[in-house]
Amino acid sequence: MHDKTITRPSVSQTELPEWSGTELHDGLCHSDCSAFRISFSGQAARRLKFDAVRLENVDMHGTKLPDFGLRDSLLKQCDLANADWRGAQISRVEMIECRMVGLSLIEGKIRDCVFTGCNGSLARFRFSSFSAVRFKECNLKDSDFQGANLSGVDFSRCDLRNSQMSGAKLKGASLRGSNIEGLAVNAPDVEGAIVDPMQAAYLAPLLGLKVVW
Repeated sequence: MHDKTITRPSVSQTELPEWSGTELHDGLCHSDCSAFRISFSGQAARRLKFDAVRLENVDMHGTKLPDFGLRDSLLKQCDLANADWRGAQISRVEMIECRMVGLSLIEGKIRDCVFTGCNGSLARFRFSSFSAVRFKECNLKDSDFQGANLSGVDFSRCDLRNSQMSGAKLKGASLRGSNIEGLAVNAPDVEGAIVDPMQAAYLAPLLGLKVVW
């Protein structure tokens, strides 16, 4: 998969007014604004929506945002560590060098998104659905994608060591160039996945194959 298949947010090239306030509330929609070096750390809100926002160095670690809606937005060097965004719907979003350690995005829907240089170790994406998504040079060590629909996802030069992908749908997903040492996956899960020769040799025992060089 190439970036041209992903609808990227247009907000990165747009001048936006500064964010007003630092409190999050249930059901509110924040749109067409930008924020730099502010903190929402530890706050909780249900059905919150961000639409066409640009966030840079924003602290959202430990936030609890069930059914969070994030659309057409850019997040750069933001702290999302240990946030709980269960059921979030994220579309046309680009995240650059964000700290996503321990982020819980269970049963979410992620579409038309690019994650570049993010640290998502120990992140949980169980039973989430991904469509037109690319992870580029991300640390996803010990992450949990169990039962997720990863069809067509591009993992480009990522660290997937000890990641959990059992029960995930990987048809059309590309793992090429990523470190998959210790990847937990079952033989039916990797059917249709795109791998490089070294990865094929690593996965061969799952398929009952013996590779002879």
